[in-house]
Amino acid sequence: MHGEKFLEEIEKITQSYSGEYSLLINNTSNLFKLLSNAIDEIDLEKTLRLKTLAVLGYFVLPNDLYPESELGAKGYIDDIMALIHVLKMIELEYDISSLTPLWEGTENDLQEILGVEFKKLIQQESILYNELLAYLDI
Repeated sequence: MHGEKFLEEIEKITQSYSGEYSLLINNTSNLFKLLSNAIDEIDLEKTLRLKTLAVLGYFVLPNDLYPESELGAKGYIDDIMALIHVLKMIELEYDISSLTPLWEGTENDLQEILGVEFKKLIQQESILYNELLAYLDI
């Protein structure tokens, strides 16, 4: 259980989003669930476990660097960056095959999100990405 009401609220905001970064934003709750599942199902080494917990905690902060209360669905961009950043670390350490069974979307979406979409996001939003990494110390 991942706080079903919390995730339902996120899905209400993000599922119908159709602007820039729509694949990422439409999968916000799936990315949160994936990282939550990873911490439960993969024997993460201590440092990576702590980074995962930091990102999950950041996700629930109401007044983060890019607040949803002001920006709507696009306000999840910083949370998504943090989630994917740590998922990429897990992928490098344990391989994509450790994440695929934990993902609730399609395998193609996961590969696209962790690859092309994340690369595009951090290139276009590099200042926010660097601020986020410094803020979270990850």
